[in-house]
Amino acid sequence: MTMEFLPLLRAGEVPLVLQTSSSAERPKSFKKLTGPYGRSKLALTLWTAAVASELLPQGIHLLSVDPGPTKTPMSASSGMPAWLLPIRHLFFRSPERAANKMLEIAAQPSVFPSGSFVLNGKLKDMPFANCAEAVLSIVRQAYVQFREMAVPTR
Repeated sequence: MTMEFLPLLRAGEVPLVLQTSSSAERPKSFKKLTGPYGRSKLALTLWTAAVASELLPQGIHLLSVDPGPTKTPMSASSGMPAWLLPIRHLFFRSPERAANKMLEIAAQPSVFPSGSFVLNGKLKDMPFANCAEAVLSIVRQAYVQFREMAVPTR
């Protein structure tokens, strides 16, 4: 999606992309969440890190941000460990509060280097950072295939 919006980002006053990430990408966290959800968040975070250096010369800043545990339909479902469901309201923030966390970071993007992973407003090391280029290559291949399917040849 970011690549599809490049013309708008280049023309924008604040060309910033915040990817919503999650600590579920970290294998030590909630094992039940480290399945497809955690892997997709990890892939997004690694893609952000890899492509950021290409887009920064164009003035486009990318960050992968984990706003913290958030009360969503998914976090109230069977994807969560059963023991956490009854106490989730004590630890998980409202979607509005999570959005405010994202806005706080958006208001000062230059605090974090482009391509960074931000957790609870702090710069964090990315797990599996050495795999970022491989993820970027796979995503590029998928993107090319998508574009070929989406745009009929004449």
